[in-house]
Amino acid sequence: MVVLGRRINLATLGPLALAASRILIQACGLLVLIYAARTLRQDEMGMFALMSSAVLLATKVSEAGWAELATASSPGKLPDANIFWCAVAASGTMTLAYILIGVVGGIFWEMPFHGWAIYFAMICTVMPTAMASTQYGVLIRDGRLSTLAGIQAVAEIAGTTVCIYSLMHGQGNLSLAYSRVTVAGFTVGGAFLAVRWIPSPTFSRADWGDNYRYSMVLVAARVVSFVNSYGAEFLIGAFLGLREVGIYRVASRIAGAVAEVCFEPLRVIGWNAIAAASNLDQRRRKISIALELLLGFAFFVCMPIFVGLYFVASDLVDLVLERADWREAAPIIAVLALSKLCGIVSLFSESSLSVIEKGKLIPRIALLSMCVTTAFTAMGGYFYATPVAIAWFQLGAGLFMTSFLGWLLYVNVGWSPVVVLKELRHPLAAVGVMSASMYAVTRLMQPGTTLMRLIAEVLIAAVTYLIASGREPWRQLSEILAFRKRVAESPA
Repeated sequence: MVVLGRRINLATLGPLALAASRILIQACGLLVLIYAARTLRQDEMGMFALMSSAVLLATKVSEAGWAELATASSPGKLPDANIFWCAVAASGTMTLAYILIGVVGGIFWEMPFHGWAIYFAMICTVMPTAMASTQYGVLIRDGRLSTLAGIQAVAEIAGTTVCIYSLMHGQGNLSLAYSRVTVAGFTVGGAFLAVRWIPSPTFSRADWGDNYRYSMVLVAARVVSFVNSYGAEFLIGAFLGLREVGIYRVASRIAGAVAEVCFEPLRVIGWNAIAAASNLDQRRRKISIALELLLGFAFFVCMPIFVGLYFVASDLVDLVLERADWREAAPIIAVLALSKLCGIVSLFSESSLSVIEKGKLIPRIALLSMCVTTAFTAMGGYFYATPVAIAWFQLGAGLFMTSFLGWLLYVNVGWSPVVVLKELRHPLAAVGVMSASMYAVTRLMQPGTTLMRLIAEVLIAAVTYLIASGREPWRQLSEILAFRKRVAESPA
């Protein structure tokens, strides 16, 4: 097939399909979140958030390593059967442990029946997810990314349909659990139909030992990542209550969805740029130049988005969630939007440290980030006891980790903060003009409808930022796209 005189490389369709599937999954997640928030009370959302997060930890632990081992197996044949049965044993052990915890917890902890129903329904997803991960590893190894993307997309659409149908028929927060069970069922069913790998039971003590030793290395990383992502919800539940957990979950999900849409393309660009720079002569200097370009461009792209979200958070909540009792989420969204800006430096730290053979620092950085974030969150919950205060303390933790990562990259890569600060002069000035215009629009259109005011704010923000920034973003984009030439010609 030829289009415009060029032959399409079908090998690129797999990654594109996988990227499209991730966008669809995000869209379905937001749709479920918005519809559930309009239907459920905050404490019901909070109860599901805590139960699902607790079971998610079991899922992360029980599936760690099996997809990677299957991917690393020899092509052209099915992987070692021990990998599959190790996944079954690990997930089965976690399932039994969580059932025991649930039974004991039911004796000593008073909670409504539907709370435990959510818990035990979610437990049913642990084993299927771990088993499906082994099949996913085979699909990735064989380059069948389009098939993998199709399975994930169909499963997510089915789960979303079941959730919304259940919510419409008064099933409450159990609907969210039904959604996760449906996704797990479609995932494991589709994966087995695609790969058709159900090996006969086997046991090799040496192989099982090697597999579990490899898995435990990844388990530690998954636990650290889990605490970084969901630790705040458990601390809010301990200090404040289920209602506040629900409000915080909705706010963090909205801010996180915006951040993922912004960060994922930048992370891919960063890996490609830094990896290419590492293949040139005088690679330390070339990597530092690439890093300076990437940071300047990333801030230019992300600053107006997150600062804009800070200003429109209140109108966005009123328009999307529709209920007055969710307005408490607006200031949390605004503060979390600013804290997401602190994650820009971390977008390129992993790739920069990996290519200079400093990858052993990455898990230590993650562990430090977990400790700092947990400590700041606990201080916010203990001293101020409001979700907004916890969000501000998380912003403080983000500023601390950004400063630390900046120093670490300066020591190991040699990038110049002065160069990046010079690059930031233009976006900072443009964001200042944009912020002033958005504030003026908000004041002038206060009596207007929420939808019209939100549209006016977004349009004015986009126009003023583009005008104030002038040709600067196009210059930076051209430098990113042509970075190989600039890096190659830079002095030592």
